[in-house]
Amino acid sequence: MKSSTQRVTKTDVERFRQKLESQREEARQFLRQAEEEQKGLEAARPAELGDFCVVTATREYLFERASQQRHRLNRIERALQKIQAGTFGECVSCGAGIQHKRLTGMPWTEYCLGCQNERERMAMLHSPMVQFSRPQRVA
Repeated sequence: MKSSTQRVTKTDVERFRQKLESQREEARQFLRQAEEEQKGLEAARPAELGDFCVVTATREYLFERASQQRHRLNRIERALQKIQAGTFGECVSCGAGIQHKRLTGMPWTEYCLGCQNERERMAMLHSPMVQFSRPQRVA
């Protein structure tokens, strides 16, 4: 289902490419720094329980942030591949053009707003918490 959403221009694509390359470098830099901090934390063997807890919490925080950055980096890489393939700005689900405003905020996005909303709705329907909270019918 093709939308009447205007396709991104070559000038826009070049600006998005530059933005994505900059964000890719930022993510890579963060991952390098996080790796160095992890090494420093592994070398530290605090003797006191309180210090051990702080180091453990810091390690978990760094792991989570690094995981988020790796995920973001993967999405940035896919967007750059789409630029090379000439398919940047197209929804991978329906093929419609992704809104310019959406691409400006998240140039790595793969879905138009309608398809993203549908994906989130379906995820909520299949979420264990939603299934758990549904009222049970009594026969």
